[in-house]
Amino acid sequence: MAFNIDEYQKILFPYAYNILGNAEDAKDIIQDTMIKWQNVDHAKVENEKSYLIRSVINAAINFKDKQKERLSDYPGDWLPEPVHLDTEMDRRHILSYSLLVLLEQLTAKERAIFILKESFDFSHAEISKLLNISVENCRQILKRSKQRLNPSITPSAEKNETKLKLFVEAMINGNAEALQQMLTNDIKAVSDGGKEVSAIRKAIFGPKNVRKLLLGIYEKFYKHSNVKINLAELNHQPALLYTEGQAIRLCQVFQFSKTGTIERIYFVRNPEKLKNLTSL
Repeated sequence: MAFNIDEYQKILFPYAYNILGNAEDAKDIIQDTMIKWQNVDHAKVENEKSYLIRSVINAAINFKDKQKERLSDYPGDWLPEPVHLDTEMDRRHILSYSLLVLLEQLTAKERAIFILKESFDFSHAEISKLLNISVENCRQILKRSKQRLNPSITPSAEKNETKLKLFVEAMINGNAEALQQMLTNDIKAVSDGGKEVSAIRKAIFGPKNVRKLLLGIYEKFYKHSNVKINLAELNHQPALLYTEGQAIRLCQVFQFSKTGTIERIYFVRNPEKLKNLTSL
């Protein structure tokens, strides 16, 4: 196809974002790649799309490796930046939020191999060429990566909109019993406030503890404010956006079990990870 920067940005974004878990960083890497492309001898490039994909992937791997060092003093848990899936490429290739959280267990290269195979359906031969590793090495890395990830992480494909509305109703009304019944016995809540906003620093486990957390946060921060709670879908999963005026103060991303109860809640309060979201 004729070179089109806007079109290539849409194509490249899922690659960079899936590796980094951060939309702003992904956009920066794509922009840098486009700038460098201007100085490349295009006549020597056999396939510009493959060249740009390879460039973005390797730049994202390098950035992710350095990011882990920069986050060594990060307060509490680091969660991915949730995103709206605005394009067909995004909807087809961007991973679920829960899977992005789990991929933080992997190295940047392991993560890239997993993503290229599972999200983009690249062959081992294609991946080995992109990352300059042997096919056998690629197979072994993918195998080890899958073994490290929990096989039960796939969120329910159900929309669960009605259940999420009941969740909000129970929380607003302070109905502790109804709220707790919506949570699985192994419910886990994780929060990311970054360095600017207060947030729980360690994961909270168990329906009773998570229920207390939910009601406590709502009572303290939102009950007597002008915050509106809106339903959304982010990274293929149901979410709630707590909006005050034009600003989103909190994003909660939910993972429902196959039985329809909530097994994971991710609280994103870091303003840097909320600024690209819109409350529709």
